[in-house]
Amino acid sequence: MHLRDTDFWHDLMHGVHGPRQGGARIIVDAEDAATGVGKTTAAVALARACAKAFDYELSPEDFTLSGQSYLERWREHPGPEQPSAIVLDELAGAGAGDARRSMSTENVNLGRSWQLMRKKRIVTICTLPHWSDADKRMRRFADFRAWCLSKPIGYFRPYKVTATFDKGDVRTQAY
Repeated sequence: MHLRDTDFWHDLMHGVHGPRQGGARIIVDAEDAATGVGKTTAAVALARACAKAFDYELSPEDFTLSGQSYLERWREHPGPEQPSAIVLDELAGAGAGDARRSMSTENVNLGRSWQLMRKKRIVTICTLPHWSDADKRMRRFADFRAWCLSKPIGYFRPYKVTATFDKGDVRTQAY
């Protein structure tokens, strides 16, 4: 099945092109926090698919390795008229979004940008070894999770991210 034919893709595109006209945040992690299963490759492939759907030309600057570079690129991206995509590789490893540094300035700034993301139509795709490595607020603000399988390499399972009504506990719902 091609990505464009999945419910995940339809939900992603509906959020960008539908009545909400917003962005999306996707966290790409791996089964058993495995290395070499294609997290970065999945992030790049998703960014390329989004760019093609948006008629947006990706540039090397759209692939960032630090929270600071990501935030700078986010500020430079087009406004609500042009959907776009940015990849932040190793969300926790670069120091941004790390669950152990939840009150760091970079985490707070990154969390704020994710809250405001509905004002820009940017699909942000972040990688990290395991979902739990991301700051709890970052997980709550995420729209989707792409969980890369250790076998076969190159495949992922998409999940919709939700939060409970009363306590805001983060949940993932498989497609």
